[in-house]
Amino acid sequence: MSHYKIAVIGMGPIGSVMSALLLARGHDVVLVGRSNPHLDAIKKHGLKLRGIFELTVKPEKVCLSVAELAAYPVDLVFVAIKTPGLEPLMHELKPLHRPGMRYVSAQNGLDTEKIIAGSFGAEAAFRMVLYIGSLIVEDGVVETSFFNRPHHLGCLVQQNQTEAKRIAGMLTEAGFDTMFTEEIEMLAWKKSIMKSTLAPICALADTTLRGSIEHPMTREVAEGALREGIQVARAVGINFPPDCFEQCMDFFHKAGYHKDSMRVDIENKKPTEIDSLNMKIIDYARQNNIPTPYLLTTAS
Repeated sequence: MSHYKIAVIGMGPIGSVMSALLLARGHDVVLVGRSNPHLDAIKKHGLKLRGIFELTVKPEKVCLSVAELAAYPVDLVFVAIKTPGLEPLMHELKPLHRPGMRYVSAQNGLDTEKIIAGSFGAEAAFRMVLYIGSLIVEDGVVETSFFNRPHHLGCLVQQNQTEAKRIAGMLTEAGFDTMFTEEIEMLAWKKSIMKSTLAPICALADTTLRGSIEHPMTREVAEGALREGIQVARAVGINFPPDCFEQCMDFFHKAGYHKDSMRVDIENKKPTEIDSLNMKIIDYARQNNIPTPYLLTTAS
């Protein structure tokens, strides 16, 4: 059992799965989210996981705002909200911050850990890269269709490596298999490029991850966007292996017929993460005079 007092901010699919697994393992976890039917159902009836994970938990600590978290002195915060809300969240957390608090970005997109470090210092910031597909299938119920184990977790400063390994071990013991890595920046770039490649296609064509690479025309767009992203990453010093393109395409096949969250955001009329994905890569591309017509087209 860890000594951490944990908050998970963001009760979307990822935050819900993480919270449920940690609670089932007996950890002290506070769930933080905005009032909505999903969170209301969790408060009333509990949180149920289906698919790869099968369990139900009844959380005792649920906050409907970040301000309510003041009643629970936590020291480890998992940030599982959509990236458009990250900077506003940092402002909300500042009055609650204490020396020694740790923040783990469990999000999509580039540079999320740097935003946390900008608010609370590099020693407070950790980053996860996740490889899981989960959806809220009904209020209070989350279904996971694929999990390409393990997730990865890293830190920004070397002296935090022991703690990063401890956090990864805690998640692994709970069933959310996570491995510490010293190459978290490279893996975050790789995941962001993969997400930037398929998420807009899935959203525009209303198809699944695997469906987007099975059709010849969308596969051509995906391959072009993927090659552009890899070229940009290498230009900014990311040391990808020579077979990075093949690795990514193999992952796409393993992802299966899962509806990407960007499509779900559009269906629910919510902001997407396009700015922290495609547009972030495009910004780096422009700084290095690299054309990215595929990424720009799908982003536009």
